[in-house]
Amino acid sequence: MEPKVVSRMEVIGGLRTHFLVAGAGEPLLLVHGIGSSVITWRYNIETLAQHFRVYAVDLIGHGMTEKPHDKRRYTIDEAVWFLGAFCDAQGLGRVCMLGRSMGGLLTLAFALRYPERIRRAVISGSGGLGREVGFPLRLASIPLLGSVLATPTRLAVQRSWDWMFYDTRKVPQELVEEDYRNQNIPGNKKALLTMARWGLALSGQRQRVVLAEQLHAIETLVLVLAGKEDRVIPVVHAQRAAALLPNAELHLFDQCGHFPQIEKKDEFHDVVLRFLVDEEAT
Repeated sequence: MEPKVVSRMEVIGGLRTHFLVAGAGEPLLLVHGIGSSVITWRYNIETLAQHFRVYAVDLIGHGMTEKPHDKRRYTIDEAVWFLGAFCDAQGLGRVCMLGRSMGGLLTLAFALRYPERIRRAVISGSGGLGREVGFPLRLASIPLLGSVLATPTRLAVQRSWDWMFYDTRKVPQELVEEDYRNQNIPGNKKALLTMARWGLALSGQRQRVVLAEQLHAIETLVLVLAGKEDRVIPVVHAQRAAALLPNAELHLFDQCGHFPQIEKKDEFHDVVLRFLVDEEAT
């Protein structure tokens, strides 16, 4: 019997927060990327929940979570604090974390800020490992043009998903449609542009979000994942992170873009579970 996935709304840190929960046992927190939501874990939660108590949360300004107007709520420090507040509200102690794209950046920042609260970490196509980033994301930082590009249409959302996959035939149309609906939630566009402009510039990721020089301080065991054909975050960033982290494993997915948890789902589950479900883990 597959674990039941439950959708919940609770007030976390003063904000109405949406999250999914499933399974039992050790907690595993899933952290999505910028402009995304819990829907990106649609095809992973039930498999992971056979081994963990899985939580997938819509970050501040994302999905169905509240979208405050205060620009100060859309920084790395604020997002890491929010994840800590979420863990506190759920009564979680030491957790495993799995973050993709911006969620990988937040996972690393969480490990730096709360090293005692994280047992093992997995980052996939992680941001924050170098300045380079796909050109479409950099355009979001430009006034007026970024606003036009962030206006959601079905065609624009479809093209964005296609860009993030190596094999566009594997793009799930149900997620494209749900993403389109999420992007039309009032306040979503403003929140997205605020986050993008804080962390991105036309030249790439801003230096204040690049954590490469701090990776040596992360003692947590980290599994670093990336698609070899990722057009959003260069695969060299994953290779760099694996070399800089003191306790890291690296796995690269062949013929795969920015969404290995969908495009290479079975391989993704095998690699992640082999890393996280370890009898010798402490």
